Amino acid sequence: MFESLIGLAAIIALFVIISRQQSRIGLIERELGALRSLVLSGAVPPAARLAEQPQADGKPAEAVTAEVASPPAADEFATAD
Repeated sequence: MFESLIGLAAIIALFVIISRQQSRIGLIERELGALRSLVLSGAVPPAARLAEQPQADGKPAEAVTAEVASPPAADEFATAD
């Protein structure tokens, strides 16, 4: 009798897990569809639009984004002894 209760609990747990996974897959499919439609429409993402426009201080946006995106140099982490 106890084994059948464990089996029933396992089956219920599997149904719950499958239900959650199906909802996650549905969400991913919707997001993928939205991304696919953006790519097919030729829409330019906001980051690409910013890279095309020059900045106010005279530097192109690509240089500014490269400065922000680059990791800090190793000497910045060095401490004085």
